[in-house]
Amino acid sequence: MTTLADLLRLALPQGTHLLAGQEHLQRAVSWAISLRPSPPAFPHLNGGELILMDLADLALLDPSLSLARVIADLAAVRVAAIAVLGTVDEEAVSSASQLHSPLFALPVGSRLTDVEREAIRVIVNRQAQLERFASQVTHELTNLLVSGASLDQVAQTLARHANCTITVHGLLGDLLAAAAPGGRGLDEGLLADLHTETARLLQEQPGEASFLAALPNQRGSRWVTIITSNHQRYGALSAIAPGNDLDDVAKLVAERGALTCALELGRRQTISAGELNRRRQFIRDLLAAPEPGAISLAQRGLQWSFELDRRQVSFYIGSDQPIPMPLLHRCAQLVEEELTQRRVSNLVTPEEETGDILVLCGLGPGKPARRGRRLAKALHDRLAAQLPTVTLRVGVGRSADGAVGLIQSINEAAQALQLSKRIRGTDPVSYYGDMGLFRLLLPLQGSDVLRKFYDETLGALAAYDARQQASLVETLAAYFAHHGNLSRTAEALFLHRNTLLYRMERIAAIIGHDLNDPEMRLLLQVAFKVQQLL
Repeated sequence: MTTLADLLRLALPQGTHLLAGQEHLQRAVSWAISLRPSPPAFPHLNGGELILMDLADLALLDPSLSLARVIADLAAVRVAAIAVLGTVDEEAVSSASQLHSPLFALPVGSRLTDVEREAIRVIVNRQAQLERFASQVTHELTNLLVSGASLDQVAQTLARHANCTITVHGLLGDLLAAAAPGGRGLDEGLLADLHTETARLLQEQPGEASFLAALPNQRGSRWVTIITSNHQRYGALSAIAPGNDLDDVAKLVAERGALTCALELGRRQTISAGELNRRRQFIRDLLAAPEPGAISLAQRGLQWSFELDRRQVSFYIGSDQPIPMPLLHRCAQLVEEELTQRRVSNLVTPEEETGDILVLCGLGPGKPARRGRRLAKALHDRLAAQLPTVTLRVGVGRSADGAVGLIQSINEAAQALQLSKRIRGTDPVSYYGDMGLFRLLLPLQGSDVLRKFYDETLGALAAYDARQQASLVETLAAYFAHHGNLSRTAEALFLHRNTLLYRMERIAAIIGHDLNDPEMRLLLQVAFKVQQLL
């Protein structure tokens, strides 16, 4: 793309002055055309042209035409700029400024035919040069991929051609590769800031686009190109430079580099697709096996160094909102990386049907329950740091020995995650062993049994609140939360004790039972648990 700044530097004669439109020098120019002294003054204009005009020719064409009028007419068809030979009046400069139309004054003695030819030469040659350059870069990158080069090597090649820093980030903003030109060191602080910023951009930026973005803390600018193939996103590639030094070459290199990275990241995902299918089939066979401890299943587990006869624990990782499939797969990769770094045998399987991730972990010596919780917390913290805008939850099953115990742990982890999503508690890690009464109630979710029980216990009180816009259900919940202590309940609800006593009497009358009856108190407290599942 040739800009007005390019033409001012390379094509327009020395001594040319910019009279208006300084802020538009980066405007693209498609062609250069001179005004003809006889109709038609110009061939068909498509927009983006540099118009060259001799005021003497304008007078021959139509003595009544003012330069200001011509500028207005040309601005309407979106020409890039106007360069004038002759004396330019203040009215024309004012018109150009108001219409955001760059206006140049050519030096005396300029030949418009020479200026036109030189401008076209720069436009044509620059486009051809850029195309040849782009082909060379693409060819070199293709050879790198064929030879099995890493993304770091790809980034190094791009940085050399673009003469600026190149970064490649995954969908979570995680840094996959980075390089600076000439072997210069990377700004670690900037890379850390780019992590969160890139994750935000990838979530907020729709479509398949390239765009200019400011660097954190005003350190410069970056040209961001979404890494995408067949409408599937893999991350973002950025060309980074101080100030506003990014030029068309750097942007072109970034865009060609993003295509290469899409091929590599797509290839990685294609390779892993077959592996994921094997894992999913193994889990399905394990859950459906009449004899889960069969030797054949145990042997299949060993291909992932997963020993079914050892102590295991299961996690389910999910979110309150659906996670896009590419993001779900990247989360699974991060979980596997974290567990591998901790030397924990694992089998991680994203489930596209539910949008959750099943994690099986082998446990070593130590208190299994405590170790399982620590692992779950570590996994949550790793993912939450990578994806701060998504509410992630982890359901943890109890640890168990052997294949039968593992199946039970998987089902428990699924229930723990389901409950966590349902009640949306503040603790993102939910342990099945702490679910208490919910362990009995959750299997009944969706049945008429729970609804009928709730209607028979808290139903009348809830209906009264709805009719009278009262808050007696909330009052009763606070009363139970403070173990029947009236003073503490009144304090928590900011009520006078006598007001609370009146409310409690009203609650007992609506329910039709004495709240001091232990069995009735138990039933009502169970009803509050049921309420969270309805």
